[in-house]
Amino acid sequence: MVMEQALLEQEFDARRAAAASVPPLHRSQLIDGILARNPSADPAFLMRFDNDALKHYLDHLGCDEAPRSRDNRWVRARNSSVAWWRDNVD
Repeated sequence: MVMEQALLEQEFDARRAAAASVPPLHRSQLIDGILARNPSADPAFLMRFDNDALKHYLDHLGCDEAPRSRDNRWVRARNSSVAWWRDNVD
């Protein structure tokens, strides 16, 4: 398990380095890309996020463009939290 986590972190670092070599998209390009993949997204809502968060979400949406395989998987960033939700059943 520890070895697998280390390999995933190495892959994440490699993807981040590769992405850093690509010129950054403008804010409008990021939002247009998100809306193309998720038409239900609200542009006003997306405007509240910074470019890094928009890029992260766009990358996440792009994972479904290729068939699922060992080479195509989403690796959550180290600094991102897991979303938790709890409903009160009372």
